[in-house]
Order: sequence, then structure tokens, then C-alpha cells
Amino acid sequence: MESTRVGWLRGITLIYQNSVIRFDPDSTRNNANSFISHCHGDHTAGFNSKGRVSSTIETYDIYVRGHGRSVKNFTPITYDCMQRVEDIEVIPHNAGHMLGSTLFEVRTPESTSVYTGDLNAIDTLTTSSADPVECDTLIIESTYGHPRYVFPPREETYTNIVKWAIRELQSNKIPVFKLYPAGKSQEVIRLFNLFTKIPVVTHHNVTRISEIYVKHGLELKYFDASSEAGEELLCGRACVYVVPMNWSSDQEEQYSKATATGWAVRYRSNNVNTAFPLSSHADFEQLMNFVEQTKAKQVYTVYGFKEVFSDILRHRLDITARPIFPINQKTLGEFSEHKRLVIE
Repeated sequence: MESTRVGWLRGITLIYQNSVIRFDPDSTRNNANSFISHCHGDHTAGFNSKGRVSSTIETYDIYVRGHGRSVKNFTPITYDCMQRVEDIEVIPHNAGHMLGSTLFEVRTPESTSVYTGDLNAIDTLTTSSADPVECDTLIIESTYGHPRYVFPPREETYTNIVKWAIRELQSNKIPVFKLYPAGKSQEVIRLFNLFTKIPVVTHHNVTRISEIYVKHGLELKYFDASSEAGEELLCGRACVYVVPMNWSSDQEEQYSKATATGWAVRYRSNNVNTAFPLSSHADFEQLMNFVEQTKAKQVYTVYGFKEVFSDILRHRLDITARPIFPINQKTLGEFSEHKRLVIE
């Protein structure tokens, strides 16, 4: 009889017999062996929990650089290399979302489960696409799990971003891209590096994360805004400027601001002049294709349009699907959350 249980308790929680593991815990009140899928802030609370925490070294480096502190009880993981927690085997794979992002294949003697974390199923300028992993149970993000969210070809969006920036420069405006410092910023930097001769200037928060990308092998060219070269380029209005989402200036007249997000397919963004539908997540069609290719017998949806997406999966693919459900904490009390992690 199948004894692997999946549900939500301070994160994606999987229980097999007496073993408990947790993915992307959302609370520091967590003593389980935990795995962090990537280094966006809504997935990193587990780095501060008391239990053993594992992620790729890239994710760890971005976290440490961004927060200025190390992580206790940290164990690095490597794509396609298995770790064992009691009778559970955890195999990390590339999730395609950003540097170091991970989807997790979880094997027990009875079944295989996969948790995708945030997922991107096409190649970008900074990441390779995630490959589907065949499994019995799939836990999949559904940020854009609605038929309204189908993104245009990435090459088309790249072209539109460059054309817009050139037009703004010709109008004596500095094109400013308000982006997450980790992930989208590096993709936009690389876009201008590869396809234009326009220099890129970066806000300090973007610079320090970009240094981690360079450390791990991605070629990026940029000038920090506080450097002499960066200040000259900004004064001469001869560059694009990549800044965090919350950036503002008291010299608004010299800037034209843009952002990049999948939500731009349907909504306008506040406090910017334009928005481009560039996302580091899978769109609806990518999500559907990914589910089919895993051949999962049951699917749990998390985040975003989880109810809509699970309904569509049931009707279109005729598989068992539902949003992930809470696990009763009393039930978990019988399990010890302090399990030894063995690296193989």
C-alpha cells in the first residue's frame, strides 16, 4: 500500500514512513531536512530554520551575497547527484528558472514524486530549460496556470526590448529596467551584451548578484553605478540602467522606465512607462506540456492559478489533479523531524 504522503505544512512536505523532508519552507519554525529550490525571497525562509538545509551552491551564494550572512547546517547539492534522507532519495535537477534553480525528484521504494519549484521550460539567455522527469506524483507550480497566459516568442520580446531602449536613447532618455536583482536583471544585461553595443550600468543591488553569476561562469559586462565609468555613462545618457523594482529617483525627467514580467500579457505595471512580457516562469502551454511529459498519475498544483490549473488538468488530460492541501500538524507529531542526511 502506498505510504508516501504529500501536503503543505510550512512548505511542501513529503512523508515516507518515519522520514520527513520539506521543500521551500515558508517559516523559520522548521526542523525537517529542507531543500531550497532557488533564491527568490518567497522561497528562502528555510535558510534561517534550525534543521539541515540544502540547495545548490549557486543558490547559497546568491543568498549569502544578498543577505550578508552565512547559513548554519548547510549542505550543498549538485544536479543529478542523489542525497538520501533515511529511506528517501532526493535527486536535484535544473529547473530553468534562474541560476541554481532546482526541481527535485524524490524516490521511495514505492514511488517517485517530483516537486518543480518555480519552473521554466524553454531556454533563455542565462538558463537552460528544465527537462521533464517521469514520476507517479507531480507537485507543480502554477503561477501562470491559466489559458490567458501564453507568452509571445522570447526572441520577439528580446527584439522589442532592444528597439524600445534605442528609441529612448535617441530621445535623450536613459532606459531604466526595474527588475528583480536576481534572475531577470542578468538576462537583460546579457541581452544588451550579446545583441547591442549599448553599455549597461547596474545599481549596487544588481551588481552584487551579477558578480555571483559571473563567478559561476556566465559572461556579463556591466558598470556599477557608483564607479567612475558608470557615473560618466549615466551623466552622458549613453547607457541602459538596470535597477531593483523599488528604485526611484528625484530626476525623473531623464529616465524612461520599463519592467519585464509575465503579467504584462494582460496588465499594465504601475510606475513604469512600459512593460514587456518576459518571464522566468513557464507559461500555460509550457506547464501543460510539462505535465504530459512527466506521465504523472496524480498532480498537486501550488502557487498562482492552482485551482484553475488543476481543474483544467482533470478535464483535458483526465488525470487526478488538485491544489495541494494542508497536512494536519498533529498527524506529523509522530514523526521525528531530525533525520540524518547522508550524501552519496
